[in-house]
Amino acid sequence: MTSDTVREIATKATAEYVILFLTDSPVTMGLYALNRLLRVAVETDAAMVYSDRYQVEGGEVVPHPVIDYQLGSVRDDFDFGSVVLIKSSLLKDFIRARSEEMDMKSDFLYAGLYELRLFLSRKGSIFHLNEYLYTEEERDLRASGEKQFDYVNPSNREVQVEMAQA
Repeated sequence: MTSDTVREIATKATAEYVILFLTDSPVTMGLYALNRLLRVAVETDAAMVYSDRYQVEGGEVVPHPVIDYQLGSVRDDFDFGSVVLIKSSLLKDFIRARSEEMDMKSDFLYAGLYELRLFLSRKGSIFHLNEYLYTEEERDLRASGEKQFDYVNPSNREVQVEMAQA
């Protein structure tokens, strides 16, 4: 996600929370899933909430749990799933802080969301809701062993450099 996209979302956010769909794959939210995410965000005062999901793989729906976020985790490929709920006030704080430091940073083409997530982790908790709240259809049908090493693919060098800068 680009820095411009994050800025645009923050500018247009009028509700207390913003929900982001981070995939172009079809996502089907479960019954009351959005209410559940919102309730947990309010109860925990989390900066960001994410949950487990189901995934359609080869026509079969399989559970896809994700792990708990650990304080200090800086991996840019941490699996938060495709749906995250973010506190709008912190999203706006991020944009303000970023604009104040603009002379030291450039806009990112790939690391905008990663930079936001690092900011959120310093401002509040990133909460894993251990419930299956949505179903996602997988578009990348390669074996997980093939996907695992995408980060060392020379064609991803520009992405790698941006993530390190963020």
